[in-house]
Amino acid sequence: MMDGSRKSSSVHMSTPFAIGLLEDRVKFKFYAARNHLNSLKVMEAKGETPHSADVRIKWEITVENLLFHLVGAMDSLLVRIVLP
Repeated sequence: MMDGSRKSSSVHMSTPFAIGLLEDRVKFKFYAARNHLNSLKVMEAKGETPHSADVRIKWEITVENLLFHLVGAMDSLLVRIVLP
């Protein structure tokens, strides 16, 4: 929480689903990327666009996280290919 105005980001999921994510790095990375993409969609729906400096910071951080996890998913896939 940067300014206290955001709701808790706790995620509710079944234990088997959580274990599946923890055991499969590719699934985890795509799951995390999807969460960041959803955050961008929520910001857009609220009318929070990257045209003002304070909102742009939130957008930039979220986009960076989204890209980080997408690249991580690709890296995990490559590891699976190279090290079967």
